[in-house]
Amino acid sequence: VGRAVTLNFVPARPDIAADKPPGGNSPEYEAFELCGPNEEHALLSDKCFYYCRKHDDSITNSNSLFARVYLSMLKVLVMSSVGPHESVGGDIKFLRLKQRDIGGLVTDGSVRDTDEIINYGFPCFSYTTTARQGPAAMQPWECNGVVSVSGTVVRPGDAIVGDQDGVVVVPAKVAETVYGIAHGREVIEDLVKEELTKNPGPPGKFYPFMSGKIKVDSPLGQLLASKGITPENSNQFEGSADWRDDASPCKLCDNLMKFAHLTLTYVMVRKHMHVVYMQEEVSE
Repeated sequence: VGRAVTLNFVPARPDIAADKPPGGNSPEYEAFELCGPNEEHALLSDKCFYYCRKHDDSITNSNSLFARVYLSMLKVLVMSSVGPHESVGGDIKFLRLKQRDIGGLVTDGSVRDTDEIINYGFPCFSYTTTARQGPAAMQPWECNGVVSVSGTVVRPGDAIVGDQDGVVVVPAKVAETVYGIAHGREVIEDLVKEELTKNPGPPGKFYPFMSGKIKVDSPLGQLLASKGITPENSNQFEGSADWRDDASPCKLCDNLMKFAHLTLTYVMVRKHMHVVYMQEEVSE
């Protein structure tokens, strides 16, 4: 989890390579150095936690989703490759990312030296693994520009969240709204599971339940009302403010975002990467 630092690769061309700083000053290592904590990291992390607690008293520790993702100071390096089977790096290069205490690595290219990367301990999502080296095919071109990862746009500072189901990319401008919607849904799902545990039966009576479309008079709406959850204190109901046509963060997503479905390999055993933005999913 963390905020995106981006790196764009372009196909190798000697005259272009000559115009870029060599060695440790290249855009690649510029990006690497942006991935670590700075002097204010610890202080800001503490502030993040207390800010989160102020807004959500269910948060009990600084490892909460809200504290770690929404206001996280960790960085995730997002590397846009020229092809799915081209290597973006291996153990020596990525040792520096371990030293920088990176939050994770995401690429639509491939990685080498899988065993060593697993031992480094940071999450690494890639299209696949490879024995090939990358310099002959591509070169680092730009640090912290807007990049396309298999057709999905990632901008520096976007929130990146990954788990065993995949990776989520949330535009920075709507991160707070997305968190509110996701957290609200998680609360409701917990209540539904609790009810089905106490009173076993088909879950269909509580469906469909989509964020922003729950009806007050539905079985789910009635269950939630019995638990004190109503349109006045939840954004999951039909007509909630976060879902109205005039809610500008959502309009931003509607106007600018399309969702992509990527089949990427997570080198730490996970087999799937999912890049989405907000509100709904569209597979390509």
